[in-house]
Amino acid sequence: MRFPNYIMIQTVSGCNASCKFCPYPYIREHIPFCKMDNNTFRKIIDECSHHKNIKVIMPYLMNEPLLDRNLPEKIGYIKAKVPWAKVHILTNGSLLDKEFALSLIKSGIDWIGFSFHGIYPHTIEEVMGVDYQVTLNNILNFIETAKMSRKDVSEYIMITFLQHSGLSSTEKEDTFKFWKERGITRISFYNSPISRAGNVPVLPGVRNEKIYGCNSIWTEEMIHILADGSVVLCCMDWKKEMVLGNVEKSSIEEIWNSELFRDTWKQIRGENPPSRNLICLRCECAKTQPDTLENKILLILPPPWGYETPPVGLGVISEVLEEKGYEVEVLDLNILLYSRVTSEHKYYWRMDQSLHWKEPDFLNSLRMKYPYIFRELEERLKQDRSKVVGFSIPTNCMYPMVKWAVDILKSQYPQRFIIVGGASVSIEEQREELLADTKDKIDVVVIGEGESAIINLVENIFKNKSINDIPNVLILRDGNEILSKTDSIFRLDDFPFPKFKKFPLHLYSVQESLAVEWSRGCIGKCKFCDFRVVTNFYKKKSPDRIVEELEYYVRNLNKKHFSVVDSSVNGDVKWLERICEELIRRNLKIQLTGLAIPKPDTSLRLLKKMKKAGFYRLEYGVESGADKILKAMGKYFNSQEASRVLQNTKKVGIKNVVYFIVGYPGEEEEDFRETLEFIRANKEHIDMVKSVNPLYLMAGSELYSQRKKYNINLPQDNPDVYWYIEDKNTFNLRMERVKKVQDLLKELKIPYTTEATALPEGVNRRRGGKKREADIVLVTTPPWGINNPPVGLAYLASYLRKHGYHPQVFDFNIQFYHSGKEEFQHLWHVENKNFWKDKTWFNLLKKIFQREIEESVEKILETQSPIIGFSVVDPKENLTIEFIKRIKEKDKKRKIILGGPACLTPHSREVFTNEIGDLIDYFVPGEGEETLLHIIKNNCQGKIEGTIFKEDNTWKYIPRARIDNLNQIPFPTYEDFDLNLYPGNSLILEWSRGCIGKCAFCINYKFVKGYRYRTAEHIFEELRYHVEVNHIRRFTICDPIINGNPKVLSKLGCHKLQIGVESGSPEVLRKMRKLYTPEIAENFLRKAHRAGMETEIFIMIGFPGEGEKEFQETVEFVKRNSDYIDTIKSINTLHLIAGADVYEHREKFGIKPLPPENWHYLWETEDGNNYEIRRRRGEYLLEVARKLGIKVMETNLHEGKHLGQQEINYQRLKLLVNNLQDLPQRKKLSPILPRKRWIKFPYLVLILMLTMIAEVYLWILKKLRRMIIFPGS
Repeated sequence: MRFPNYIMIQTVSGCNASCKFCPYPYIREHIPFCKMDNNTFRKIIDECSHHKNIKVIMPYLMNEPLLDRNLPEKIGYIKAKVPWAKVHILTNGSLLDKEFALSLIKSGIDWIGFSFHGIYPHTIEEVMGVDYQVTLNNILNFIETAKMSRKDVSEYIMITFLQHSGLSSTEKEDTFKFWKERGITRISFYNSPISRAGNVPVLPGVRNEKIYGCNSIWTEEMIHILADGSVVLCCMDWKKEMVLGNVEKSSIEEIWNSELFRDTWKQIRGENPPSRNLICLRCECAKTQPDTLENKILLILPPPWGYETPPVGLGVISEVLEEKGYEVEVLDLNILLYSRVTSEHKYYWRMDQSLHWKEPDFLNSLRMKYPYIFRELEERLKQDRSKVVGFSIPTNCMYPMVKWAVDILKSQYPQRFIIVGGASVSIEEQREELLADTKDKIDVVVIGEGESAIINLVENIFKNKSINDIPNVLILRDGNEILSKTDSIFRLDDFPFPKFKKFPLHLYSVQESLAVEWSRGCIGKCKFCDFRVVTNFYKKKSPDRIVEELEYYVRNLNKKHFSVVDSSVNGDVKWLERICEELIRRNLKIQLTGLAIPKPDTSLRLLKKMKKAGFYRLEYGVESGADKILKAMGKYFNSQEASRVLQNTKKVGIKNVVYFIVGYPGEEEEDFRETLEFIRANKEHIDMVKSVNPLYLMAGSELYSQRKKYNINLPQDNPDVYWYIEDKNTFNLRMERVKKVQDLLKELKIPYTTEATALPEGVNRRRGGKKREADIVLVTTPPWGINNPPVGLAYLASYLRKHGYHPQVFDFNIQFYHSGKEEFQHLWHVENKNFWKDKTWFNLLKKIFQREIEESVEKILETQSPIIGFSVVDPKENLTIEFIKRIKEKDKKRKIILGGPACLTPHSREVFTNEIGDLIDYFVPGEGEETLLHIIKNNCQGKIEGTIFKEDNTWKYIPRARIDNLNQIPFPTYEDFDLNLYPGNSLILEWSRGCIGKCAFCINYKFVKGYRYRTAEHIFEELRYHVEVNHIRRFTICDPIINGNPKVLSKLGCHKLQIGVESGSPEVLRKMRKLYTPEIAENFLRKAHRAGMETEIFIMIGFPGEGEKEFQETVEFVKRNSDYIDTIKSINTLHLIAGADVYEHREKFGIKPLPPENWHYLWETEDGNNYEIRRRRGEYLLEVARKLGIKVMETNLHEGKHLGQQEINYQRLKLLVNNLQDLPQRKKLSPILPRKRWIKFPYLVLILMLTMIAEVYLWILKKLRRMIIFPGS
C-alpha cells in the first residue's frame, strides 16, 4: 500500500507571533491550545520506522514549533527510529535562547529555517509582532553556535522572507546582504503573501471555477497531522475544514489509502466534480488549467565545457530557432555551475581534468559538496514546461550530467521531446555509450550539423507531424533506432550568426572576448582526427558576412578579442586574404587568434596582412618534425615548410603556439629524434607549446575504424588511451617520449602547458593507468600571506622536478583561508599572528579549524609519499606541530623534514625539539634545494650536508656549500598551485640571494651566505613565462635589496619601491650597521618619487641607543619628506630575533636580562628604553603620519592584545581579531599642477609667459601715464 514521502506533525498548536500576512492572528479563536500526546507522537514515528520511502519528517505545521520545549527530544526520537529521513523545522526564532539552540543542534536536526521578514527593527516589530533585538540575537547566536558545532551554515540554515507592504526595495536588498555577510546562502524570498485559501481576510482571495491539481512541490506526497491527531488536507486548512482521519484512531497507512482520501484527490485533480466545501476552490496553489506542455524550446549545455566565452554552437541553434519565430530559452548549466563552485573545484573545468566528469563518483561528490546549487538547478528543470528540450553535447565527458538532467526532465513530463546533438553523439561508438542508459528517455539524436534538422524537428513536433523523414536524425522509439538519410549544409550565410541575447554574458570569465565560427569542416585528411564526422565538406562564410558579424560584436557587445574556432583559419588563403583586407578597410581595431595549418601557401605577404588585420597569435598543429610521420598522418606539409611558416609568422610579429603528437603508428626512434631536432632548430620561432600528447585513438577517426590495417590492439579498459602495437608502440613508450619533449622544452626555455593534454596525470590513475607516487610532499600551513603563492616551496618543487623527482605541494595556508570562515579571515592579518602562537588561543583555533586539519592530514597521507617537508616560519610552529603529531600517529614510517626561517637558530628550533624532537628527522636551515635533493636520494637516511640531525641525543649540523650560480636553479613555474585562489593576481620573484648588508637586528645574512644574483637573461625568461603561460603581469621582487637608476627602473615597469629607511637618526643607523646615512636615504627616496614610482618606507622604533632626540630626528625625516613618501609600509617597535647580533650581544647594546615570556617585544635597556616608551613613540608617529596624509599599512603596536583575556572563547576571539588598529590613509589631494613633469612643463611655461606679458603691459602703462602727467619728461 502507498505511504506518504513527507510527514508534517504539529506537536503543539498556536504561535507567539502575529504576522500580518498569516492566518493565525485572525482565526486564533478557532485554534484552542493543544499539545500532542507523547504516545500519539511515538505512534506516528514508530509507524514511519517501517517505511523506507520517507524522505522528510517536519515537526511543525501551522504553528511556532519552539512552543514545544520538548522538541529536541522528539527530534532525537525521530532520528533514532527513522534515521534515513531528514528533519527540519521553520521558526520565527524568538524563543530560541542559547540553551535551547544548543540542545536543538545536538538533537540531530538536519536544517532549520527562520522566518524573518525584513532587517530593520520597526519592520520586524510592526509586521511580525516580536521583539526585534531578542529575535535577531537568537538567530545570530544560533548561527555562531552552529559554526562552532562544525555545521556548514550555508546548508544548515535558511532564511525566508516575503514581499509585504512594509518591506521597501532598499530593505529587501539590505536583508539579502545582511544574511549573506554572515555566511547564509539559502535565502528564500517570496514575491507576495497569499490569503492561504481565504484565511487571511486582509489579503485578496481567489475563486477557482475548476481545478486540475495542485502546484505544491509536495503534491500527493505529504500528510499533515495536527496536535489533536487530526489529519487535514494540507497546510492551508487552518480551520480543519477537510479532516481526512485521525491518527489516534487509525494508522497513517489506513488514512492515506482510505476511500475518503482517494475521492478527495480525484476532486483536486479534476477527475470528479469538486464538492462545495473543497478549500482548493479558493486556494492560490490550485492548478486552474489542465497540464499541457508549451510550444517552447529549452536548449541546454551541460558541463564540462569552456567558461571563458559563451558556446558558439548553442548560440547558432538558438538564433536559428528564434529567427523562425519560436520561443527559446537557453540554460547554460556549464557556466551556471562553474560560476558558483569554489576555486578548489573550478580546477575541474580545465581541459586536462575533463575526464573526471565521466566518473559517476566525481559527479556524486560535486552534488554532495554543493547540494543547494544542484537543488536549484533541479528545480529549474522541474519547473520548465517546454515541449522540446535540446542538449548540445560536444564531448562524452558530459554524459553523466546529461543523464542527470534528462532523468529530471522526463520524470516531470514523460511526453516531452528530448533531442541531443553535437560532435560526441555524431560518433557511433560514443553515442552508444550515452544511449546505453538513456535510450528510453532520449527521443532523437541529431547526427552532424544541427541547424536544418532542429528547425524541421521542432516544426513537425509542434504540429504533431511525423519526424521519420527528416535528414540527419536518429529516432529512438520502443527500443528501436530509426536512422534517416544524411544531408549537409552548403551555405553558412543562410543562417543567422549568434547574438547571445539568451546567455548570461556577465558570468563568462573573459568579458572582452568571444569565440566565432568562420568555416566548417577541414581541408585536411588527418588519419587520427574525427573532425569529418560532423561534416564531410569544407564550407565557409563569405568575407563580408564574417566582418559584419565581428562589427556587430564590437558595436553591440563591446568585444575586442575573438578566437576563431575553425579547424584552420587558413584553409583557403585567398578567402582569408579577402577577410583581412575587409578588416583593414573597416579599421575595427580588434585582436584575433585561431588554429592554422603550417602549409606552404601561407605566405609572408598574407601573414603581414593578417597581422595588420588584428591577428596576434596562431596555433599550428605541427604534430611531428619527421617527414615520414607527417606523410603517414595525411598532412599537407613537410617539416621544412612548417619551419618556414613558423619563421615568417614570428617575423611579422604574430606569436606561434604549437601542438605535437608522439607515438603515431610507425614512429621509430629516429623519427622521434627528428621531432626533437625540429624543436631545437625552431626554438627562436616557437613562443609556446600548448600540448605534447601521446596519440589519443579517437573514435570516428580513420586510425580507429581501420585499426587492423595498422596492427593496433585495443585493451578492454580505456582503449583510446592504452592501445598498443605489439611491444613496439605502447602507452609507456609514448609517455616516455612525452617526458623527453617536455624536458627539452624546459632546457630550451620554451613555455609549455599541460592544460590542453588529453591525459591528465590525476585521471590516469583512476582510469587504470598507474599514477606516479610523490617522492616528497611539501607543505605550508597557516598563517602566511594570502595574496601570492609561496615562492620558497615553488622553487623547491621546480628544482626537484629538474632532477627527475616528483614533488607534491600543498598550500594549506590558502585553503584554510578560503574554508568559508569569513569572520576569522583577519587571523591572517599580521596584527593577529600571536593568536596562532599562544598555546591557549591555539587550542581554540584547533577546534575552529578541526575539519580542515583532519582533511589536510588525510590529503598528505593519501599521497603515500615517504617524506614530508614542512616550511615553517613564525608563527606557524603550533599548527605544524599539530600536523606532525597526527601524521605520526597514523603512520610512524613517514619521515619529517622542517625548513624555513623557524629552523635557523637553536632558540627558534627549541619549540620543535622540546615538543616533538623524536618525530623530526632533519632540520634544513638556509638554502634548501641541494639539501632536499640529497635527502631524497639518500632515502632520508644518514648524515647529509646542509641538515641538522640527531645523533647520540644531540642535534648536529653539517654545513653545505652555497649554490653560487643561481641560473642553475630553475625558476618556479607554479604548476603545483591554483593561481585563482590568490587574490593578489601577482607573483613574487627572487632575483638574488644574500645581502650586502649586515644589519644588527637581522639574521638572514648569517644563514644565506654571500650575495649572488641571477643573470638578466634568466630573469627575462621567467618574466616571459609568467606573462605567457600563467597570464600574470604584476610582480613583487622579494630580494633584501634591489637598487638601480630610479629613472630606468620606472621606465622598465617598476611602479613601487619599498625602502628600508628604519630611522632618521645618523647615530641609530650607525648602531644598526646600515650602509647609508639619513641624507643618502633622503636623496634616494626623492629620486625614486620623481622618477614616477610609488615609495613605501619602513620605520623601526626603539632600537637600542634611540633616545628622544634620535626619535625626533626620525619624525623630522618623515615630515621633511612627506611629499615624497606615498606609504609607510610599517611602523614597528624593534622585535628581538634570536640569532641576530642585537640578541646575541645584548649586553653590548645595553639590554637588560630578558623576561621569561614575550621577551621579543618586552625587552628593556639600562637607559630606560622599554616597550611602553616604544609603543608611545609609535603611536605619536602614527598621528604625525595621519596629519601629513601619509598612509600606514601595518604596525606591531597591538602586539600583546591576545594576553590578559579572562575569556578564551569563540565570541571573544572573533571580537579581538576583527578589532584591527585604525591606521592612517592617504589624503586625496588635488594638486594645482599635475605631478608628471612632462605635464607640468607646459603649464609652467604658460604661467611664465602670462606673467611676462602682464609685466610688459604694466611697464608700458606706467610710461604712458608719466608722459601724460609730465609732458616732455
